[in-house]
Amino acid sequence: MKSRKMMMVALCAVPLSVLPVVAGAETDRITVEDPATGTVKFKVTSDGNVTAGQYTGDGALLTNVAHFKGAWNSALSYAKDDCVSYGGSTYIALQASTNAQPDVSATSWTVMAQKGAAGADGATGAPGATGPQGPQGVQGPQGPAGSPDTQTDILNKIKTQAAGAVLIMQQAAGEATTTSKFILRDSANLDRFTFSPGDGAVNIIGGTNQKMFSEGPNTRSVFAAFRARGTASLPAVVQLNDKLGTFQFSGYDGAAYQTPALLESFVDGTVAAGSVPARLSIVTGASQSTRAERLVVKYTGEIGVGTNAPAQKLEVNGGVRLNTATAKPTCSSTIRGTFWVAQGAAGVADTVEVCVKDSADAYSWKTLY
Repeated sequence: MKSRKMMMVALCAVPLSVLPVVAGAETDRITVEDPATGTVKFKVTSDGNVTAGQYTGDGALLTNVAHFKGAWNSALSYAKDDCVSYGGSTYIALQASTNAQPDVSATSWTVMAQKGAAGADGATGAPGATGPQGPQGVQGPQGPAGSPDTQTDILNKIKTQAAGAVLIMQQAAGEATTTSKFILRDSANLDRFTFSPGDGAVNIIGGTNQKMFSEGPNTRSVFAAFRARGTASLPAVVQLNDKLGTFQFSGYDGAAYQTPALLESFVDGTVAAGSVPARLSIVTGASQSTRAERLVVKYTGEIGVGTNAPAQKLEVNGGVRLNTATAKPTCSSTIRGTFWVAQGAAGVADTVEVCVKDSADAYSWKTLY
């Protein structure tokens, strides 16, 4: 009744118009306008459709209109057209019910909006602030007593002969292969000998020349380089141009070490059982980027200077200069085949001679120029 009185007051307060029905078209039958702006605030059409700018009330007396009641609660009673959320979906009541669970009571509820699939995880948020420190825990049990041995005692135990005793230092899983596991230091705590088993690198740092001595009539100092494809425990055959070993020479330029010179050995032919052809190469330059091979000795004995593929015992890509300044030796069987160039003084021609044997088996220098 109160709503009807309010409607009558509203109709008296604003202009009201009633239009005749036009056959075949929906027309406004009742309109309520704001007298200040002329805006239609309420209207009823010939088809019975009602439009209002705002509705005030709980909607309990409206039929066929959904009423959202929030999350479903088993303790509440629901009327037809009530809507609830449950399990991520929205349900609408088909009839009045109490304690009828929406997802199992098909006669009381039906799905209005199905819960969608879970979306992708969002980005991880920033870590929160560190919480306050917790209370100190109870004291744990006392551990076993440590070894009373001094460092000297431990070293003496290591040096004591024991058949089958092995000192093992193993690289930990995930540890960098360059981590040294055995280090000898001097009195200034500087590393003088380091060994990293992960990459097999041994470093010796000294303030004097490094020395290697051998004893016995049939032994000698050896720098040995062994190369195989595969692994040390399962070696595979080396191939043409594989490096067999390198002596590397480096110098510090004030900012970094430069490596301008190498003495290297490479596989130089087809490898077969009992045969690994190898060549020697001398590389020089001013840095790693400018160095180049200057001399090569092939496995067949040919020597190349300025060429890596000599076809003769000595092949030079460039000039060969003979400018002997010492006294010319006597031509003999041991000097035979020697060329000798002597520079003449001002106004005197140079001479080119060769030590040869004539048909009488006499050795002498023969002038070529």
